[in-house]
Amino acid sequence: EAKIVIVRIKNRFAEPTSGGWTDILINFYFVDDPNKHICEIQLVHSRMMKVNKEQEAHFGYSQFRTAMELLESIEYEIPAIPVSTANTVSLEQDSGSQLTETQIFMKKVEEQQHQIEKLNADVKRQQQQLQEQQQQLQRQQREMQVQKETHQSLAQRFKELRQQIQFNLEL
Repeated sequence: EAKIVIVRIKNRFAEPTSGGWTDILINFYFVDDPNKHICEIQLVHSRMMKVNKEQEAHFGYSQFRTAMELLESIEYEIPAIPVSTANTVSLEQDSGSQLTETQIFMKKVEEQQHQIEKLNADVKRQQQQLQEQQQQLQRQQREMQVQKETHQSLAQRFKELRQQIQFNLEL
């Protein structure tokens, strides 16, 4: 009889990810494992898994997550997405028929991909601004180096002139 020690339970049904994914993660290790290797069980609603597999939703989520991580790495404050556009989807197509849950989910994925595109554009703009600022800083550093060298040269010339004047006064 194998016994386990539960290390963590993460209920993403209660708090979905930023991409809308919901599941329950259970991290544990076996009592008789001397190295305490952490294992994970993921409990996912069958409909979520179906959408994930059949509609390749994970690819869109991966792009979204990557963009979020990039923004977090540069400490970009991510604007809140209004609830009215983030969580509501028209439930009728032009023909008036009801959309399937898969179609609703895919519309949400499309909206998130649009948000990703906007965020990517923001990241690109900020990278360009950063590059321009770095170039400006390099120019200023070169100018300061020239000024420093000029100052040192003038100080040396002044010192030489003072010595020459002092020598002439002694004569």
